[in-house]
Amino acid sequence: MSSTVWAVPATGIRETQIFRFLKDARCSARVVKVRLFKTGRLFDRSPMDTRRWRPGSALPKTAKEISK
Repeated sequence: MSSTVWAVPATGIRETQIFRFLKDARCSARVVKVRLFKTGRLFDRSPMDTRRWRPGSALPKTAKEISK
């Protein structure tokens, strides 16, 4: 199973940008996993929170939830 990573700053990202990424990465057929990291040095970052969405055709709804 392959995975696609999109690393972006949490501030300033729009729902439409998230939706476009999910659509282009074919996330309707794969699990979507979002990890939020504390700011800090790249090599010592640890996730603060993780959430998963099941595969499905409701990508606009998933994008909206991720943007929040």
